[in-house]
Amino acid sequence: MKLWAWAPAALILAACATAPVETRTAYPGTRTVEHVETHFGVNVADPYRWLEGDVRTTPEVAAWVEAQNAVTRAYLDALPGREQIVSRLQALWNYDRFSTPVARGERLFFTQQTGLQNQPALYVQDGDGAPRLLIDPNTWVADGANAIGSFHPSPDGSLLAYTVQDGGSDWRIIRVLDVASGEALGDEVRWAKFTPVEWHPDGRSFYYSRYPEPPADEMFTALNYNHAIYRHRVGAPQSEDQLIYTRPEHPRDSVRAEVSDDDRWLVITVSRGTDARYEIVLIDLNARNATPRVLIAGFENDYQLVGVVPGGRLIFLTNRGAPMGRIVTIDPARPQEANWLTIVREGEHVLVGADVVEQQIFARYLQDARSSVRRFLMTGQPVGGELALPGLGSAEGFRGSPDSPVTYYSFSSFNRPRRSIAMTSARSAAPCSASRS
Repeated sequence: MKLWAWAPAALILAACATAPVETRTAYPGTRTVEHVETHFGVNVADPYRWLEGDVRTTPEVAAWVEAQNAVTRAYLDALPGREQIVSRLQALWNYDRFSTPVARGERLFFTQQTGLQNQPALYVQDGDGAPRLLIDPNTWVADGANAIGSFHPSPDGSLLAYTVQDGGSDWRIIRVLDVASGEALGDEVRWAKFTPVEWHPDGRSFYYSRYPEPPADEMFTALNYNHAIYRHRVGAPQSEDQLIYTRPEHPRDSVRAEVSDDDRWLVITVSRGTDARYEIVLIDLNARNATPRVLIAGFENDYQLVGVVPGGRLIFLTNRGAPMGRIVTIDPARPQEANWLTIVREGEHVLVGADVVEQQIFARYLQDARSSVRRFLMTGQPVGGELALPGLGSAEGFRGSPDSPVTYYSFSSFNRPRRSIAMTSARSAAPCSASRS
């Protein structure tokens, strides 16, 4: 056993053993209020209800938190051996982390974070050129609490939509920049929450999900109802965004949109609650003023859009009639379950995800607490055996284009930090000579 691996724990124990004993810590005072609620006939006092106010909008709560932090900070800063612990932990954390790259056009987009940065920064690589920095959220605010929530390159890679996460809030601000120049455009979309950003095939507009703007004094406390999908056109103000889909008769439902690989369908996943039980709604992007139509009704099972079979059938991963998961194709013109075709049958292990790359399906399974990846033709015929991964661990990604021979995935295990790996040929599954770790 390598004793150095236990150094942080040993230092912490030593610090605790020699730390001064505080018998009279001067904690800040906390006022109480007369607040009582009745639940199922029982009166429940809540004298600290005022502390539920958001720290960003309630000055009294912010002052209370600052005072509490000052007490804690004073104690922690005085601990013997603290600097040794900090030094050791920073040495262990100080290595680069890369996200799985996203390819659009001739460009690759990925995030990179050194172990001592608060937030990952976003980079782009043009062809074989050197990566260049696009966005560094570590420069946004002094405390480093704001981050890039997600990033979404346009189909040709010329534009980038990204979401700003403010201090851990679920609210997102969507902004757009020009990738070639790195300059931010004037777009600012607010009140987005629980949403992907999905580009329209025109590359000049995108879909997103949002709630109505809450009252100013209830920004972080108001209940969110009437989730809706909008279409934003780059360069236009948010006030001109087009309402695409909502469910006013079911205001608690959540909705999110994806564009099918053939650019034909806007596939809307509707959720009710937090269970993986969805309805699927389609909008024909080739039809003017198309009416949304339900493809799969009833919140009974999980459905994940995987891709499109040449000819137009949509591919879904589902647990309908298959608790371990299977992959089916559905004809939008004949969506009844009797017309579904199973192309990857339920297996011994749980099917957790699937993607289409170079007209092959990469299916990811959870097998004995590790990832197992297998490939299938679009007809469901297996291609080779289990994909060779770097070891026993967790693999994610395998996203790409149905027509591209390149895919990317990430791999990590108990003794290997996450690394991103490129495969130059999905059909041969040959690893790329360059990978990021």
